[in-house]
Amino acid sequence: PLRPGAFDLLFVAVGSMGEVLFVAPECFVFKVPPRASASGYKCEEWGKPIAPPQRIKVFGDGDSCRIVLEDATSGQRFATCPVDLEHPEVSVEPATDSSRFFVLRIVEGDRHAFLGMGFKERTHAFDFNVAIQDYVKRLKRAKEPAPVDTFQAVDYSLKQGEKVHIQLNIKKKTTTPTSGGAGGLLPPPGFSAPAATSAAAPARTGAPSGGAGGQDLLKEFGF
Repeated sequence: PLRPGAFDLLFVAVGSMGEVLFVAPECFVFKVPPRASASGYKCEEWGKPIAPPQRIKVFGDGDSCRIVLEDATSGQRFATCPVDLEHPEVSVEPATDSSRFFVLRIVEGDRHAFLGMGFKERTHAFDFNVAIQDYVKRLKRAKEPAPVDTFQAVDYSLKQGEKVHIQLNIKKKTTTPTSGGAGGLLPPPGFSAPAATSAAAPARTGAPSGGAGGQDLLKEFGF
């Protein structure tokens, strides 16, 4: 079994390690056999835990991020894993056969070792992974240059003595005379004008006159 503190790289007070990104009350550590192939690590090959249950914490401090394992009962430091923020998958590699297990890369000086770590609860494993990814994204956004504002305000107000000339092209309305009705008004719908009468009235027949017709009438009465 590994003695407590065997992989402790940097001993600093917990309060000075920066922002707490993640805490889980319990995780288990395993000895990891050499990688058999490039396909990754399988937690089913790790065997039994090599130490008592550990409390795990993830700290972010500026451009650094650390994973700290400590005894869940005594709080004694067991191991510290610095996270490569440019390539976090090098420092924390998930197992290929379970989403609850990871391989931590422990570095001490010019040497390094791999330690298996696993959670009992799947939600803890998910939150652990997300905490590291979110911190990496946050640092990348902070290093991106601020967008340059290319907009230039233009002053359209009139200076002293300036005038605005506006030319309006207004067309005059023309009225067209209309026929029918008095005053140029159109007749109402359905109205038809009476037919024009002849200027000369037809001559009446049988009317008494001083002509031959009158003489016949006198003879009829015995004159």
